[in-house]
Amino acid sequence: MMTRRMKTRLRRRKAWPGGYRLLVALCCLCAIALLPCHRPADEAGLSRVGANWQAVQDQGPVIYGDWSDADTSLLFPQPSQVRPEPEVSLPQVIVPPFGNTTPNRSPHVTRTWQMIGGVGVNVVWIDPEAPTVRVMVGFAHNAHPQRGYFPFESFQSFMNRYQPRAAINGTYFHLSNGQPTGTLVRFDTYLYQGRCGTAICFDEKGKVGFRFPDGTAQGFGGIKHAICTGPTLVKDAALYLHAREEGFTDPAVLGKARRSAIGQTCSDKLIFVTVNTPITLNKLANIMLKLGSRHAANLDGGSSSALYSNGLYVTEPSRRLSHVILVYD
Repeated sequence: MMTRRMKTRLRRRKAWPGGYRLLVALCCLCAIALLPCHRPADEAGLSRVGANWQAVQDQGPVIYGDWSDADTSLLFPQPSQVRPEPEVSLPQVIVPPFGNTTPNRSPHVTRTWQMIGGVGVNVVWIDPEAPTVRVMVGFAHNAHPQRGYFPFESFQSFMNRYQPRAAINGTYFHLSNGQPTGTLVRFDTYLYQGRCGTAICFDEKGKVGFRFPDGTAQGFGGIKHAICTGPTLVKDAALYLHAREEGFTDPAVLGKARRSAIGQTCSDKLIFVTVNTPITLNKLANIMLKLGSRHAANLDGGSSSALYSNGLYVTEPSRRLSHVILVYD
């Protein structure tokens, strides 16, 4: 049975046959009439584009149409019209005279312990050619080396005041006045004249150099930092021990004692070495050879032997010191 709504729909369809299709057709015609006229493509232009396609890829965009009288400099500026980009200056690393560039550890300063010849050996390995590594001498508080005034200070106080990455005790010094036995140079300044001995020198780029005593006065031109110590242990990757000829005759130096030494390896690494077991200079020289040293020299030992690395007191002295060797990174 048909409802009233169905009857109404049937009546409308009979009254408007195809009405809906007609309405859709009219809408399509109106839309086409409103579109802009489209001209056929220029065949010459198409051939021109086809011929110059390789040129388009090599030289850049192709300008269509007649642009002979137009100013194309606005679209494609000449090199003289292009403003150069401002140069961006990279921030330079400011290296303080006394201080590390970063508070964290770095691969430039590392520490090892190994057994060599039946004794334990503490070694701090330093890369002096790294741009941020500096090696120099540090003095006790209120010291005046050029006037010969060398007070004493504890090793812990040295470390708290200088805050280095690594440190080792320096050369021998007089127990009464603290004056070292070796010459000292810091920041291109000749601070103190002592016994020459073996000079461990550092230039502006941090490169390490050993100058051995030859009976003549040594000059320190072009040297940033230097300290003279001895006796020599290794020279040219060979055992070289002539303590008495270099002026070291003290039995405390020639006998057995706790030892500190400094060396340069064949790979140009700087090494700080301490041995807490009393040994002779000859055994110390052989230890430095085992570590791959090209050159090496003895430092003050016994109660003065001290070593510090990355916040750790590896070897602690039992007396106060007048100077130390500092490493910053």
